[in-house]
Amino acid sequence: MTRVIFLAILFAIGYQAVMLLLGARILRRSWLQSCTLDDNIRILLAPIVGVLAHALITAAALSVDARIVKFVLPAICIFLGLTWRKTQLDLKTAWPSLGLNWAYGLFCFAILVSFEYGAARGENLFWTLYRLTAITPGDSPQALWQAQYLLYGKSLANLQNFSLFDRPFLGGLITLGALTGIGRPPGSEYNLFPAELLYFYIALWTWLNANIALAVTWIGRRFVAHDARVVLYFIVLASPALVFNITGTWPKLFGVYVAVCAAALMLSGRYLVAAVMSGITFLIHGSFLWAHLSLCGVLILYLIFCAPTVPKRLTAAGSVLAIAAAFPGLWFVAERLTGDSSALRLYYLYDVSVSHGFHHGIEEIARNFYRQTTAGNLSSLPFMNLLKALVPYELFIWLGSFSYKHQELTWRSFASALFLTQMNRPLFGFCVTAGIVAIVGMARSLGTNWKLSLAVIAFFLLPLIPGMALYRRDDHFILGIMLFALVPMVLAVGAGLSSMSAKASILLLNLVGFEYWLVYLSRYPSLRYPGEFHEFYVWLVGIALVASVLGVVAMRMRMSAHGSWSTVR
Repeated sequence: MTRVIFLAILFAIGYQAVMLLLGARILRRSWLQSCTLDDNIRILLAPIVGVLAHALITAAALSVDARIVKFVLPAICIFLGLTWRKTQLDLKTAWPSLGLNWAYGLFCFAILVSFEYGAARGENLFWTLYRLTAITPGDSPQALWQAQYLLYGKSLANLQNFSLFDRPFLGGLITLGALTGIGRPPGSEYNLFPAELLYFYIALWTWLNANIALAVTWIGRRFVAHDARVVLYFIVLASPALVFNITGTWPKLFGVYVAVCAAALMLSGRYLVAAVMSGITFLIHGSFLWAHLSLCGVLILYLIFCAPTVPKRLTAAGSVLAIAAAFPGLWFVAERLTGDSSALRLYYLYDVSVSHGFHHGIEEIARNFYRQTTAGNLSSLPFMNLLKALVPYELFIWLGSFSYKHQELTWRSFASALFLTQMNRPLFGFCVTAGIVAIVGMARSLGTNWKLSLAVIAFFLLPLIPGMALYRRDDHFILGIMLFALVPMVLAVGAGLSSMSAKASILLLNLVGFEYWLVYLSRYPSLRYPGEFHEFYVWLVGIALVASVLGVVAMRMRMSAHGSWSTVR
């Protein structure tokens, strides 16, 4: 199995390198070359441009003959090899970003592997992921299921309770093209995968999701004071919520990375391309629908009222509106034409399991739903959910449930409450300590920092509106559903750090590091099996956190010699 893990790592970092170089080549040759994009934005865009090009070619090959899909990825590699001189030029520019992606992805993947070789091992890798990250085995393999269906269609054996149109399947296309390109296509029996294939699949999406590190560093360089960046990078990139969602194999953090790409294009004046990139986030994962519409809505209002120098701004606003509507519109039309059901939608609308939605009619489900609730509770539900999203709800539950008559108070119960708070509450996704810093940053900067204000509006406030009107589940506004809310949180934490002294930032680092250590350690069970398992996970996380905190403290102390921090707006 060690050999399989090593090969999976080589495959994932190789795929990331090929896609980044392909994207850089396209950006250098395309019509985007003539626009005013700086090098930082070009490198930020390169991975998604390469992945999209690969997915489009894969889709074209699949529509012709599924047997030729396996030749797409090797053909791209041959193309880059034959034009090696130009590829070298792209590599010289892109290697820092590529190295960051490789290192961060390797850290996240090592956490999963060390967890798998410990006492928390599950029945398979998806159950191990669930025990580590709380991301369910119904969410982790979605792109792999989609790849199976795209390759075999209705001939897929034992196809039950699966609908291709439950979720947008760009992730399935990416998975199919990548795995088939190395001779490891998914099998023809639904949800039956060898362990070796799971390692390759998880490695693929771990490194694709790790592109969020490129987005975070771009935000830091663009919006955060120089002295505050290194502290911000530790708070964000070491966060269990970020690491666990990266290893969870669903493509949501890849979608957050693409959303940052859309925002970067918008700030660079490439409004139509920004709208297209925003629409791609919806194709990556359906939960980005409202963020896509919100970002495009903010862009339309900006073009109409705040951009008098933009030529034909009303035409541009109309074009953005058309692009914004086209992505979900074409998707739902395709769903209607194919006749596929979407039981997942019933899960959000009426709080029933996906399997239940496949076997019961909408009328019956709706009647049962309204029978179980009252008009008062239903009207209060969205406001209660919103309040839960804005407070450390799980910590309050832990505090309120304490009694001297109950179980003994332990560090593990407190750490579990911290874990659930970070994974569920958008405002505290980077731990409670960093959440307080973010609140301070927003209180001080929302009135003067218009980019932070727009990020809060586009990625937090506006997406809440349809959710308050449509989704009827307890606790809907959780971080896992709206991971795009991390974008304004990064900006808010950066704004809060700008007013801190060197001593205060070092104290903050230690508090955050201690909170992260508790969360990571709480995921590892107290069970011990002498002679069979090894606690690699505990040692890996502990050494990595201590080394990171010491390194960041040393860098911050050196930076303090340059004077007080300045706020970047």
